[in-house]
Amino acid sequence: MADSLLAHSVVALAGMAASGQPPRRGEDLLSGALPCYNYYRTADGRYLAVGALEPRFWERLCDALGRPDLKPGQFAGPVRGELQAIFGAHSSDHWIELFRDVDCCVNLVLTLDEAVQTRQTLPDVGCPAAPPGAHTDAILSAAGYSSEKSRPSVPRA
Repeated sequence: MADSLLAHSVVALAGMAASGQPPRRGEDLLSGALPCYNYYRTADGRYLAVGALEPRFWERLCDALGRPDLKPGQFAGPVRGELQAIFGAHSSDHWIELFRDVDCCVNLVLTLDEAVQTRQTLPDVGCPAAPPGAHTDAILSAAGYSSEKSRPSVPRA
């Protein structure tokens, strides 16, 4: 898991290697400094993730919003506030419907229970461990205990 996480942090790691300083949260290219690669709160308290780094995706986003005037601000900080105001004016359902057929890298940030219901998630995701006590009798039997009465007492926390 650590390898995967670090592999997805290559831009931040490269910046840290170049500057000798770790990036400050929200100030590097992929953690919030750019309007085109950020997340925005909707009117119903949900969040949209925007990953429109490539110009074609950014242009489609601006066109879908009816705001072609924002196109020159793809990498300009002030546009971030403008986008927050736009996305904050409507519910997540509104935005899901608006972007349903627009290829511009905008998605709803899902809760864990929503995420496991998506088609990208394996249907049998779960904890492989047995429930507590499932193997108690077999283990105690293997240890030489033959009945409930002869089990050793276990201190409880």
